[in-house]
Amino acid sequence: MIFGKTTKSPRYSGIVNSLSENLTCAFPKKFIIQIAGPVHLSEMSLPEPALTVCHRKDYADNHPSNEEVYLIVEVADSPRHSDVKRKLPFYAAAKIPEYWIIDLENEWLELCREPNPEEKNYRHHTSYKWGDDIQSPKLGTLKRSETFEL
Repeated sequence: MIFGKTTKSPRYSGIVNSLSENLTCAFPKKFIIQIAGPVHLSEMSLPEPALTVCHRKDYADNHPSNEEVYLIVEVADSPRHSDVKRKLPFYAAAKIPEYWIIDLENEWLELCREPNPEEKNYRHHTSYKWGDDIQSPKLGTLKRSETFEL
């Protein structure tokens, strides 16, 4: 899959940095939090999501593979970044357990879980507004203050 890149806003960067910092503090030594790094989904697919939560190991010789990824987060800070929805089928087909879509303009988070690779979709989609606690099957209950600040 090939998607064009657009310039990221300060708000986008702030949310990604805050989410990375807070997930690292909430789960020290349990996961590796990768910002905008490649994930090896297939021989033809090496996306660079905003944030990836993956199995703790040394990735000096290879990128995390779909089997090593717990969560992929994409952030859309304007309608121009609507490609995050177009990426969902690729992540579901690769069996990424959780996919979060953070929509900064509308201030919500969509949590997609239980991939259905045959249908290239997720079985469950849950939307959260800013301030809601997030119920993640892989990470547990995340208080807004442990996740990201606006």
